[in-house]
Amino acid sequence: MKILFLTTGKDAPSYRFRIGQMLPFFEQKGHVCQVAHFPKQIWSRVILFHQLDSYDAIVLQRHLLNPFELSLLRKRTTHLFYDIDDAVMFNSKGESRWKRTGRFLNTMQAVDMVLCGNDYLAEQASQSGTATKIIPTAVPVNMIKEFAGTTRKHLSNKVIIGWTGSRSTCRYLNDLLPVLATFGQQIHLKIISNAKKSFHNKQLGNVTCEHIEWSKKTEYRALADVQIGLMPLPDNAWTRGKCGFKALQYMALSIPTICSPVGMNCQLIDHKKNGFLAQSTTEWRTALQSLIQSETLRKTIGQAGYSTVMQQYNLEIIGPLLVQTIEEAVQPNVLSKVA
Repeated sequence: MKILFLTTGKDAPSYRFRIGQMLPFFEQKGHVCQVAHFPKQIWSRVILFHQLDSYDAIVLQRHLLNPFELSLLRKRTTHLFYDIDDAVMFNSKGESRWKRTGRFLNTMQAVDMVLCGNDYLAEQASQSGTATKIIPTAVPVNMIKEFAGTTRKHLSNKVIIGWTGSRSTCRYLNDLLPVLATFGQQIHLKIISNAKKSFHNKQLGNVTCEHIEWSKKTEYRALADVQIGLMPLPDNAWTRGKCGFKALQYMALSIPTICSPVGMNCQLIDHKKNGFLAQSTTEWRTALQSLIQSETLRKTIGQAGYSTVMQQYNLEIIGPLLVQTIEEAVQPNVLSKVA
């Protein structure tokens, strides 16, 4: 089977974790995979679409094309899939806009199946009657297992609290800084991000803080000494589409995690068993206090979180699931073409 993955940029998390790391599983089954990253200019995309060969399947990732581009792409395959790991039908404030909504509806009508990162996205996609399949974003547990359970270094007995994220999500951590400030010298905050200037460090009071520049080569190594992981989120139509990957990364490293009870986080976290859910300022402070005070609790929660990822979100489970999903959708028309 010949498959084209039409994706976001090669360094984008959505490509790396939902497409890039999945390719070996397709190749192991004898499928021929080609990856094309979206040009920013419209005419460059039109030229790309015209140059494309015919494919047994095309997986379009995240992009909401205009009707002309969508029709060009549709002509290049008998099986068109759409992959989403964010609520692309809304803007980042959770607001609906007619252009974005219209393109999303057009896409749902044009594709044969939507590969959704969570239940919320599947619910949005299925409203148009489109077939959906939930494919959680996977964590490469085997690749990072050397870091899981790493002995945490201590800075004058301070508990290391960590957060990793991008420029677009740093405002969520900023909202939590006043709560962290109340713990003063008990904690040390470690921020792994490419947006150092976007954080309001003055709100931390006398909490010590370090910024580590994010790098895909060192992201797990940078997280390895974190003792509590944070994933704060507001609750809106955009954030409900988040696939909890930040929490999954912490949990895969046996780091006890505190999340806002938003979207997939509520499915991922079993409160006080494999992590903590916290919404109000009081709930965040209580959860933090419990984990800061007890190393035993941190270890217990961390191990439970690791088990959750191993059993449900491990790349070795999700990779074959994606391959099987596409194979079964394409059958029986072209499966005989498998190399």
